Amino acid sequence: MTISERRKREKEQRRKAIIDAAEKLFAQNGFHTTSLDRVAEAVEISKGTIYLYFDSKEDLFFSVLEDKFQSYIAGMKAKFSQASNLREAIEFLVDYELSHSKRHHHFFRLMLAEQTKFNPHSRNELRKKMIEKHVAHLETIECEFKRYMGDENRYPFTPKTLALCITGAINAHSMSWLISGMEKDIPRLRDEITGIFLNGAGGQRT
Repeated sequence: MTISERRKREKEQRRKAIIDAAEKLFAQNGFHTTSLDRVAEAVEISKGTIYLYFDSKEDLFFSVLEDKFQSYIAGMKAKFSQASNLREAIEFLVDYELSHSKRHHHFFRLMLAEQTKFNPHSRNELRKKMIEKHVAHLETIECEFKRYMGDENRYPFTPKTLALCITGAINAHSMSWLISGMEKDIPRLRDEITGIFLNGAGGQRT
């Protein structure tokens, strides 16, 4: 390994260490009460070193979100690859997204509560990237549903509408859990949500 390659690897490792520490602190304390001094202390570096990697605290915050979203999309695609029909695709999606929100509920709450408070004119490029990630998320689900639905004339809805409705139901449950603090019965909710969308709301089982 050359000196240049070693320096590049060390730089990547330090950036990851900063993001990991920031993620924990933002989730525990919120954006506004977490200082870059606290992040620097957790990584055992100077505050000035953070500015070599991130322009501001907002930059760091949105970089953490983007980093987590990348791993989230990768995990979702891996889950979809196991499906062989529309029912399984829906079941896998519901199970994955509910489980993900359960594992990362602190940061999920932080993301929803804090990102609307930022100056809309700051870090526009990072905001654009986050919007692109959300669009990619829905497009991935839509494409998977379209693959299993085949001829769309068989259904009174499009793959896009199905993707939006199911993710809406999942997000509503996630928000309910965050507000109420109730324990999550993911297998039961997976079966309920899948049943509603595939069997209708009449209570009939197939």
